[in-house]
Amino acid sequence: MNLYGFLFYMTVLLLLAYVGSFGGIGLLAFPHDVLVILPFSICMLYGSQRYLLLSVNIDILERAELETA
Repeated sequence: MNLYGFLFYMTVLLLLAYVGSFGGIGLLAFPHDVLVILPFSICMLYGSQRYLLLSVNIDILERAELETA
């Protein structure tokens, strides 16, 4: 899941950079490419932090089970 999320993020950023105005084909003009990339990046950051928090909570629960057993 973690690797697939990273590959998805990098692929979408690559496509957005390609259609963007900075080094791309210029399909999205300057303010529009930032307005597209910003919400996407914020959503990916939120998802990655949620995934990280979930994995940390699972590790804590497993350690607690081992200590009580």
